[in-house]
Amino acid sequence: MEIYILVLVICIGFYLINKKLNMKSDDNNSDEVKELNDRLTKVLGRMESDNKNLRQAFIDEKVNMEQLVLKVVKENTESQTKNFEKESSTLIQSINQQTKDFNDYFTRIDSTIGTLDNVTREMKSEINDFSKILGPSASLAGDLGEFQLENLFKFHNLQKNIDYMTQVNVPTTDGKSYQPDAILISEDKCLIIDSKATANLEVIKELKNEETSKERMEEIRRDIKDKVSNEAKKLSKKEYQNLTVNGKSTPEFIVMFIPNENVYLIVKELIDKETNKIEAGVIMAGPDNLNFIILMWAYIN
Repeated sequence: MEIYILVLVICIGFYLINKKLNMKSDDNNSDEVKELNDRLTKVLGRMESDNKNLRQAFIDEKVNMEQLVLKVVKENTESQTKNFEKESSTLIQSINQQTKDFNDYFTRIDSTIGTLDNVTREMKSEINDFSKILGPSASLAGDLGEFQLENLFKFHNLQKNIDYMTQVNVPTTDGKSYQPDAILISEDKCLIIDSKATANLEVIKELKNEETSKERMEEIRRDIKDKVSNEAKKLSKKEYQNLTVNGKSTPEFIVMFIPNENVYLIVKELIDKETNKIEAGVIMAGPDNLNFIILMWAYIN
């Protein structure tokens, strides 16, 4: 802007000088005019040169700034790309490791489930063999339920009197004494399991016999449901879930174990679908269910 003002001033000076010169005699002032004209010409030349240099310097500075900005952007982009690639690689490795761990875990679970299925089949086979020997005795059927509990605990490598106890006398605050069939133990908790053989083995054999009439089958089912329901009510009234065993508290429920899967399938419709309990504080489990209860108890504790 200052350059344009200076040019304007010089032009005005030229105009005034020329005007003045025209008013004087050509003979007297020719040398003076020539000298002044030369000076102005030189000044204009220098100004044009300076202006040209300034323009070129501005262009060069602009180019340098653009190159600098591009360089900075490129360096930042490359740095961010490297960081992103590094972080992505680390994340992918972590995901792959977690996926492998999950696959290994589910493989172990599948193996455990397969083993549990085999154990359940063996137990059912043992029950059939026992039924041929024991006959209709209800007390012997109860012993068979306790035998099944012991077998399940041993299968899961639980140690007696460390991980579980059987036939333990548990005193209550009102002076009574209860004797549940088994108690699972952890560091600060215990889970009470009471086996209920609500059908003798002869009745169970009738259930499995294809020649048993429909009327007899319905009669057996009604009788079994009534017995199971009554036993569940008795357990609920005992309030096992409020007991403390060797300083270990119980959860808000106990397990009523039905030692025969066929019987359990008949009575499982008695279970409340909302609470998963057959009575207040009582959940019911057959051999298959108890396998998983023991497995989960051991895993959690």
